[in-house]
Amino acid sequence: MKIIIPRETWAEVFAHCLPEQLLEKKLGSSLQDNKQYCNSSYAPLLLCHVSHAWREIATSQSPLWTSLSIEVSSGRASCSIDAASMWMNSSGVLPLSLSLVQRSGSDENRRVTEDFLELYARHIDRWKNVEFDILRPLYRNEPSRKREAPLLERCFIHNSRVNESTVDAILPMLGNVPILSNLCLNWYPQQTGNKRDELIPWQRLLHLELQPISSVQQTLNLLQECENVVECVLSIEKMDRVDILITIEHLSLTSLVLSAPPRVLSAFFEQVTFPALKTLSIRTIEPMGVWTYPIFDAFLKRSGCRILCLEFHNLGISKDDLETCLKHDSMQSLEELHIIDGRDWLWEPLIDDSLLRILTETTEDKDDGPVNTDDNKLELDVLSTGIALNLACISISGDWCIRALDGAFADMIGSRCSRKGSRGRLNRLELQGSKVVSEKDLRELRLLEKEGLQLFFPQ
Repeated sequence: MKIIIPRETWAEVFAHCLPEQLLEKKLGSSLQDNKQYCNSSYAPLLLCHVSHAWREIATSQSPLWTSLSIEVSSGRASCSIDAASMWMNSSGVLPLSLSLVQRSGSDENRRVTEDFLELYARHIDRWKNVEFDILRPLYRNEPSRKREAPLLERCFIHNSRVNESTVDAILPMLGNVPILSNLCLNWYPQQTGNKRDELIPWQRLLHLELQPISSVQQTLNLLQECENVVECVLSIEKMDRVDILITIEHLSLTSLVLSAPPRVLSAFFEQVTFPALKTLSIRTIEPMGVWTYPIFDAFLKRSGCRILCLEFHNLGISKDDLETCLKHDSMQSLEELHIIDGRDWLWEPLIDDSLLRILTETTEDKDDGPVNTDDNKLELDVLSTGIALNLACISISGDWCIRALDGAFADMIGSRCSRKGSRGRLNRLELQGSKVVSEKDLRELRLLEKEGLQLFFPQ
């Protein structure tokens, strides 16, 4: 008996054939992860090569064709312009997620890139998520004049050598983007208040990635404009030549990734207050610089924030300042601690026996005496003591970060581990570097791994 499967059923089956990478992306993730999506080895193009009937069904299902990624290299694109045009036409009227990456600035690549930019621009009214990593397209012809992107939510524009034509061709589309919430630019108008700056809807942004910014003053002005932003990734190039004129208190910022020279970091934290901050990553772009910790300590006290995730990246902080930082009231809710120092040598280790003793969690009996448990047996109630008792993840990268007695680091980790008979919360440890811990520490950590610790130590 011949069984006829309805087209609707085939359509549902085809939808489950799409690559897993096409799931919704979080802030900071790249749409270019989907580059295999326009490959005939993957759905939906793969489905079109099975039979005429399958091709007809696949091309009639608009949801299969709403994401497209193109890579331009050696004068050729990963997908022909005709195939890309068919792809976008098959998406019907649905919102689009688009990516275009240009691997070099050769004339051939620039010509091909311009062709795809023009194709994308014809559908600008359906852009939802876009990512451009382009190098000086030629713009032989006037790009599409249609400049409204009413559905745009995420816009990532990367360009290491931005020129005037690139900026002027892309920025005008931001003039009418009523629901834009995520913006990533690796260039920034050099003067706030100019016509280009006015095209960007700063006040509507919830997520912002912007680099490089030329000064602390410009960064503060920007944060004032972005009054609703909750997640920020910023890079500040240099110190201001004149006095910084403003201080700000930003009430909605919960996550900040900041890269700058040490003196610039100090100047920034001296002028800001972030009471809602929960995630903080600080990175220096001058590895030999000196970190001025007291200014950061004053920022923490002024803000009264509760940090849940902290990352120090090549910061040049001393072990005494790191100890003071981890003892701070703002760090007692800390759940993740990441210390990365890729320098070949340090004047002194960041983590020594003194800090390990402080980080070691101890327990003591409460004075209230025995308490009844559910099974009517008497047990002593136990109180944990130490700092940052909520730590669930510790990540350390760098051969010279830890210098302590053999086994001391593993003992500290063991005191915090979440395992049977323990109240510890630590369940994940990440180590990077061939000399980051001793052989004895590593043996003991492997034993903790068997008891449930998630240990990541590539060797």
